[in-house]
Amino acid sequence: MENPAGADTPAPAGSPDSASGPAAPPTPPSPLPAPVKTKSTLDHYLHLLKGKTATTIGEYDFERHGTLVEVSLPEGYEQLDQYWIEKGRSLVIIAHNARTNQKEYLVFEPALSDFEYELLERIHEDLRDVLILSGDDVKKDRRRIILEKMAKLIDDYGLTLEAVSLFRLEYYLIRNFIGWSRIDPLMNDPMIEDISCDGNNIPIFLYHRQYRNIMTNIMFESDILYSLAITLAQRSGKHISTGSPIIDATLPDGSRLQLTLGTEVTTRGTSFTIRKFREEPFSPVELMENGTFNADALVYFWLAIENNKSLIFIGGTASGKTTSLNAVSLFIPPLAKVVSIEDTREITLYHDNWIASVTREAMSDGGNAINMFDLLRAAMRQRPEFILVGEVRG
Repeated sequence: MENPAGADTPAPAGSPDSASGPAAPPTPPSPLPAPVKTKSTLDHYLHLLKGKTATTIGEYDFERHGTLVEVSLPEGYEQLDQYWIEKGRSLVIIAHNARTNQKEYLVFEPALSDFEYELLERIHEDLRDVLILSGDDVKKDRRRIILEKMAKLIDDYGLTLEAVSLFRLEYYLIRNFIGWSRIDPLMNDPMIEDISCDGNNIPIFLYHRQYRNIMTNIMFESDILYSLAITLAQRSGKHISTGSPIIDATLPDGSRLQLTLGTEVTTRGTSFTIRKFREEPFSPVELMENGTFNADALVYFWLAIENNKSLIFIGGTASGKTTSLNAVSLFIPPLAKVVSIEDTREITLYHDNWIASVTREAMSDGGNAINMFDLLRAAMRQRPEFILVGEVRG
């Protein structure tokens, strides 16, 4: 079932798609407490016969409540590494598949009982009607609003749920309404640079900082993938349709999105590639420590910028062009007027005196397209001291 955000409801525990989650930076592996057993459907319905108080959803605590994740590696897999995306709720295991002799990136999320699965679907449907925000709600945190609406619906159903069941439901509601559906753990894993979905019912592939190219256990059915694609476009402030099935955009967190819809131009179905960027760009010192440049090269760039010389970075895809440009931009004086020109927003500067301009396609209501040359012409009237041109494609 799809939710209003274009995400999907997870399969019940034991189904092939029960693994896949919000998050924080990975923490070192820690022992997994024994999973809390889910009460049977009959036990839950017996609560209907008892009086109940208003449902309150407390804060989940890993040490006190234990893990919500049940880990069971498929036959023929050997665990190599593990780390939490969200401690207790979203776990990544790097495993070796003996059949293919390849490493795989396996995501594990809370397992739902049949009753919890059906209840989650019901809440998804009913939240569409009750997610109408009042004046006070607009000022509240989005997560808190969803949890309050969820608690109210559970009370309306006349149910009393254990805290662990509430935490499981909370996880999927937040993941699907605020997060990124099944790819939410991938979006929140700082070890991932690229997320690539190649089509319907095809595993998602990643570029991992440590394990390089690696396959995941996450895939999408055609209708769910189609819905997710529309959500990605909408959150990027772009429109996509069969009439205009290709977009390049920037997600709210700054990640770069390339998206194709349906089978119009990609015969295996809807596809997308998300290029994630660090919240803070690499500094020149970090590039030197990583061996990208030596000290002499960085000093040369510094002197060139200080003496108003031009620089150009040329290279293949994912070779570090934008990373290098972001790094050497730190040599620009902090108060200098800077104008950047891009077709997809990628440059990140620490300068306050900075105009970040991006191109625009022609609008359906007759608005003109704005290309890089238009932006360059406008920039020359803005009295810039430095002009940064992002990646030029084509």
